[in-house]
Amino acid sequence: MHKRGQFWYMDFIVGLMIITLVSIMFIMVAKEISIKQYSTNQLVNTAVSISGSFMSKGQCTPNQENPGSHSCSNWINKKGRIGLLTDNKIDNDKLRELKKLLEIRYKTSKYLLGIGEEYALVIEYFDQQGNLIRDIYGNPDLDDEQFDVMEKENIRIVRYAYYNPEQEGMTNGQIARLVTVVWRE
Repeated sequence: MHKRGQFWYMDFIVGLMIITLVSIMFIMVAKEISIKQYSTNQLVNTAVSISGSFMSKGQCTPNQENPGSHSCSNWINKKGRIGLLTDNKIDNDKLRELKKLLEIRYKTSKYLLGIGEEYALVIEYFDQQGNLIRDIYGNPDLDDEQFDVMEKENIRIVRYAYYNPEQEGMTNGQIARLVTVVWRE
């Protein structure tokens, strides 16, 4: 009878250990899911914020040489706020200033947007022959091929705006697709 009691006791201990192990694994998985959800929510909020900035007129400093007009060339000095639209159209001057800023100081653009994550703005439109053109602004490591097959967790926000690209042979403007992509390294 004494040995039979030991078997029951050992079964109880093994069962208790299994229940404890399963409970710990459940808590760890639930915690991981919660952290992942929080991280995704942060990326979504950042993407919406950046996309909204691009779709705004931004803030440029007054032009000293031409009173009444504004210059976005001070973005490089961390002054102003990035925005690409003027009269609800993509402003080519602001786009040029953004491109200049990104060629020299990508981190400054992140500062002006108020973010710590990586980002890219992709402007998609068609040329006169009907070919899709994709201009990528933002993270200097991202190219056209990587954009299609990004392996990192990323959030994409799509907006539309009128765009008249400064390209030879392009005489008419069109509705362009602005894709804002945000991810963490």
